[in-house]
Amino acid sequence: AFFGGLSALFLFFVWLERARPRARPLSRIWLSLSAVSFTVSLFLKETALGFLLVALLLIGVMAFQEQRWAARLKTVLRLSFPYGGAALLYGLARLHAGGAISESGAYRIHFGVNILRNLAEFSVAAFGPTSTVDGAIAIATHRTPELVLETLGWLLIVSMLMVGISHSGHRSTALWLLAAAIASLFPAYLLTHVSELYLYNAIPFLGLALAIGFGSLWN
Repeated sequence: AFFGGLSALFLFFVWLERARPRARPLSRIWLSLSAVSFTVSLFLKETALGFLLVALLLIGVMAFQEQRWAARLKTVLRLSFPYGGAALLYGLARLHAGGAISESGAYRIHFGVNILRNLAEFSVAAFGPTSTVDGAIAIATHRTPELVLETLGWLLIVSMLMVGISHSGHRSTALWLLAAAIASLFPAYLLTHVSELYLYNAIPFLGLALAIGFGSLWN
């Protein structure tokens, strides 16, 4: 998660360099550092694959700043090539090492209702006032008052966040951050079973989105 977050940060620096009117030699350096950070994160933990989607989201924003579609396509291909190469390298290394996609057990990959359930659980873990472990225990032991308080706390936090974002001057940025948080959780939300520990990839983006929302309310 640390190196994946660095990858997104360095790519953001590429965006800043591209926004300058003069030559931007630093953009290549930032792009190289971003790609290296993504590669390191991917080889440390396969769930860092979600940062590839984060990179594509940011590259898409940069591409749409171009006026012509040909220039947009060129930007997407040129900037996404290092990340695609890193993902391909990891895939080949995993196949060479005998790794395989999980197809059995509690953590197998599945496309179905589990995706929506997992995203809901991640939402509770991110914005809920208590630990998801406490929530699971409350459900198992039928502690209705605790579940009601958990639900009300989640609704309060999410409502305050949305109101704050809507009244801030950075709505587009906050919505992009929330989209990046969801993207960074790939492929964890494809599993048949998840825990709040998988949320670490999304923490940097959620933290910035919360800062925008609650900072707006504070102001």
